[in-house]
Amino acid sequence: MVAYNVISADSHVFEPPNLFIDYIDPEFRSRAPRIIRQDGVDKWQMEGVPLRDIGLQSAAGQRPEEMKAEVQHADTRPGGWDPHERIKDMDLDHIDAEVLYTSLFPLYRLPDRAYQAACARAYNDWLADMCSVYPDRLIGVGIIPIHMMDVALEELRRTAKAGLKGASLHSLPPDDRPFQDPYYEPFWAEAEAMGMPVSFHMFSGERRNKVSMNDRLVTYSTAPVEIQETLAVLIASGVLERFPKLKVVSVEADIGWMPNFLARLDHQYDTHRFHDNPDSPLTMRPSEYCRRQVYATFIDDAIGVENRHHIGVENIMWSSDYPHSNSTWPESAQFIQSQFGDVPEEERRKMVCGNVAALYGIG
Repeated sequence: MVAYNVISADSHVFEPPNLFIDYIDPEFRSRAPRIIRQDGVDKWQMEGVPLRDIGLQSAAGQRPEEMKAEVQHADTRPGGWDPHERIKDMDLDHIDAEVLYTSLFPLYRLPDRAYQAACARAYNDWLADMCSVYPDRLIGVGIIPIHMMDVALEELRRTAKAGLKGASLHSLPPDDRPFQDPYYEPFWAEAEAMGMPVSFHMFSGERRNKVSMNDRLVTYSTAPVEIQETLAVLIASGVLERFPKLKVVSVEADIGWMPNFLARLDHQYDTHRFHDNPDSPLTMRPSEYCRRQVYATFIDDAIGVENRHHIGVENIMWSSDYPHSNSTWPESAQFIQSQFGDVPEEERRKMVCGNVAALYGIG
C-alpha cells in the first residue's frame, strides 16, 4: 500500500497515436481519431472538429521560451501514456498518486453522438488498462458521453467496474439541454448512488463561451466562467439539494475567484429570493451546498490559498497538471512549499493529499 503524502488532483494522460485505432469498436475503426503529419508536425485528427496541435499538451519541464504547439509525437514525454515511464516521472517529482484526465478535450464536442460515444468507450478502456498497472497511484477519470442517457448510464457503470474512479462531463452543456433539465436526473442519481464524483474540467465545454478576441491570453483568463456557470446552475436548480451526496469537482479553473463567487451567490439568495424566485428549491444558502458537495483543483493560486477559509479547506485540492505546459513538474515539491509555506501542516496536508484521497476513496 502506498503511503500518500502528495496527490495531484488534476493531471493528464497524453494519448498515444494508436489508442483509438487499437481500442475503438470495429465499426468505427476506419473513422478512429489518429495522428496525422502536416508540414512536418503532428496533429490529432477527429471527425467534426478542427485539427489539434499537440505540443503544449506535453511541455512539462520546458521553459516558456522553449514551448511550441507544433511538434512531432515522437519528441514528447512517454510518461504521458506509458505507465512505467509515468511512475518514473512521478517519483522524480515526489508525487505519490495522480488523478488522470484526458488531453483531448475535443472529444467532448464531437458532433456525431454515436461516434463520440465510441471514442469515449475506447478512451476509457485504454485509460483503465493504463491505470491497472499501478492502481494505487494512477487514478483514472472517465469521459461520459451524456447525449444519450442509456449510453451515459451504461458507461458510468462500465467504467466504475473497470476501475476508474470518477466521471467527467462537458463543463458547459449544449444550449438546448442545460444542466437543470430533468433529462440529467437519472445520471445525477446514479452517480450519487455509486459514489462517483462528477468532474467539470475547464476547456471541455460543449459550447465554449464566445469572446471578442481569439487570443490565448483572453480565452485562458476568462475560461473559469464556464465552471462558474455550471456550478451556479447545479445549485440554483436544486440538483445539489435533491442529491445531497453527489460530489462535483471544478477542475483546473483555480480557486481565487471562489470567495467572491460564493459571496455573490449568498447575497442574491439572501436579498432577492422572496420576490425573484419564491419557488426556489433551496433549503440552505448556496455557499452551504458548495462546502458540502463541491471540490475545486488549482495549480498556481496563492491568492486562493490565502483565502482558503472563505472557500473551505476541505474543498480545495492541489494539482500538478503534468504533462501540460502549465505543469509544475519536475519541481512540484518546491512549488508546493512556495504556495503553502506558512499554512498550518494539518491544513496543508488536506489540500495536497487528504481531500483528494477521501474524495476518491484511496489510501
